[in-house]
Amino acid sequence: MAQPRSRLVSSLAWVILTGVVGVTAIALFSSRFGWPLYLELLSHFQRQYWLLSLVGWGAIAVTRRRLPLLLSLTCVTILTAQLLPWYLPPHFLGNGNGR
Repeated sequence: MAQPRSRLVSSLAWVILTGVVGVTAIALFSSRFGWPLYLELLSHFQRQYWLLSLVGWGAIAVTRRRLPLLLSLTCVTILTAQLLPWYLPPHFLGNGNGR
């Protein structure tokens, strides 16, 4: 039988994972369907969603639970892939002289 502390830590990891998945869902939904006014307002906070997911991933890493850690890392990776094009320009733009 599992120790009470171990069950508490495992439950905490799953609760934090639920938060990370929820934040990822809000970020993806608001960026994809951001044309209604309320969703358009939510689409401006992509960097904050990423940071909140990263903090959640770090908290799950402290609990050392493998499955929640991998699932939250997947969510952080999805948000990173969505956020990076805004901060790293495409390589093919060049210097503008036509070469």
